Amino acid sequence: MVGADSAYQSVFTFEASAEIRADGTFTSDPHPVYTFCRSHYHEAAAANEAEVGDDAQTPALRVLRSAQVKSEYSGDYSVRRVLQCGICCTDLARPFLPYELPQIIGHEALIEVDDEHYGVVDINDSHFSHSRLDPLTGALAENEPARSCPYCNPDNPHRMPSQCPARTTMGINSWCGALAPYLIVPNRNLEIIPKSSLPKDVAALIEPFAAALHAVESRNWKGLAGKRGMVHVGVVGAGKLGLMILASLLGMDHPDVRLKVTAILRSIEHADRAVNFGCSDIILSEGYDSDGKPKWNRLVANGPLEPVSESLSFDIVFDTSGTLSGLSTALSVATQELHLKSTNGQPFGGLAHVTEAVVDEIAIIPVELGSPSTLDSALSFSWPNGQRSNPNIVTLGCSSVPETEEYIKQVKRSGRRVFSFNSAEEADVWMRPVRGDSEPRTSSGEEQLLASGSPFPRFDLGLVMADQTNPSATCSAIDGLLRPRGAMHDKSLVANQESSAQSTLPQKLASHKITLTTSRCGNFGRAIEFLTDPVRRNVVKGLSALVTHRFSLDQLPEAMAAVRNGRDASGKKVIKVMVECS
Repeated sequence: MVGADSAYQSVFTFEASAEIRADGTFTSDPHPVYTFCRSHYHEAAAANEAEVGDDAQTPALRVLRSAQVKSEYSGDYSVRRVLQCGICCTDLARPFLPYELPQIIGHEALIEVDDEHYGVVDINDSHFSHSRLDPLTGALAENEPARSCPYCNPDNPHRMPSQCPARTTMGINSWCGALAPYLIVPNRNLEIIPKSSLPKDVAALIEPFAAALHAVESRNWKGLAGKRGMVHVGVVGAGKLGLMILASLLGMDHPDVRLKVTAILRSIEHADRAVNFGCSDIILSEGYDSDGKPKWNRLVANGPLEPVSESLSFDIVFDTSGTLSGLSTALSVATQELHLKSTNGQPFGGLAHVTEAVVDEIAIIPVELGSPSTLDSALSFSWPNGQRSNPNIVTLGCSSVPETEEYIKQVKRSGRRVFSFNSAEEADVWMRPVRGDSEPRTSSGEEQLLASGSPFPRFDLGLVMADQTNPSATCSAIDGLLRPRGAMHDKSLVANQESSAQSTLPQKLASHKITLTTSRCGNFGRAIEFLTDPVRRNVVKGLSALVTHRFSLDQLPEAMAAVRNGRDASGKKVIKVMVECS
């Protein structure tokens, strides 16, 4: 067998029915055979029978595909049996992502631990996933790879392993996905759930629910409420993600803020789902009238639809629709903040990289020229869960605009460093210069940013001046901050999550002067804690009802078609599909 040598032994072999190809179909006739092989050294080490030697450098696991080496895993891994796995829209979109195919997909995994426990697995495999702590001090060992990664280093209070540049993501790139009988698991990513604490289907929804809960709990609710002590919240869309956002909002206990939550839906068919989660205010979008103004109807309990005569507005709107029309609706009714959770890969409002902003967890903040208060607020921008000094600011094309010189001087007077570049490409070269073999070694921009106080090797904030006479140029500059070398480039110029691209923003964003925020993955442990609290039994009940369809691995094409179409072959509405994997 090619790839199998004396250092490894075959542990698990199966036919991969969920290996997706570039055309969106699954490999078949026959299905490829996958073999997970464990090194003899690591097998002995697990039993405390190995002596340290050259074999210690052997990767712990090797994956064979049809007898050929596909990938290797070095670190603390185990192989676990998958009980079931949900399908989400990311699985449908996998052929369009810039990673190698074919690929076993699936990341909403529920795995077997023992007779009394399930397991769920964080989907980001980073340096942090394999960081060992000193058993005596509890500190990170000196030679651990996470120490050299600012995104993973536990000593960095702003660490974000989910944004580690070296990470792999389950079912997305080289990490084989969970729509299979077995899953390779980074042991530190494993969260244990007692079977008595949550129903099986709810436990399997921890990954998407954690993302929804993170979106809700990371908002600045006190700031949104102001002196009123209340926030009017809109949620656009009542798909799986929208319902989980509703569940998180309605289950949240904030001592200083009251929430009034409204679901904004396209169809009365979706209303029952929102009501089941405890949402009592339902607004239906009915298109536009002859003057181009949106038409709204309110669903009244046990009564008919009533036209909404007043102008709709919400302090914050969560867009979970995944559609451009839903995003437009959300933007039209948000007054302070628009939070994006869904990704559709399409341009919006002149911005090409809206989806990438969500993936990188970037915020876009409007700032009025000549307003010191809004400038100070923007320069100190941070998410509620961590305070930042934001010492390094990048500007693109601003130094050549005379009326902005005083603005930049204000930034410098705050004690921050300002780096001015004519283009995003120029800034990107400064951060990561390409040198010839004979050129002297100098510090890269990334190293300089870390050395001067930025928690990540990125600028803390990016400043773009909006040209109202040429909004496309402004959008191009913002896109440059997000992806300086285009869609296939995997890093923004500004830092992840704790950062912003600032601008007065063209078109609709400028007229509304709202903050656009984003979020991606959540904390599994926090989601489990939230759902196992007895006061949230209704949330658990609502999540259980989301699973409407079950398929076996052999029925995967039918399962994917049901998710894609929103209905099964008989016409029944599909909300959530679970695939039984063993």
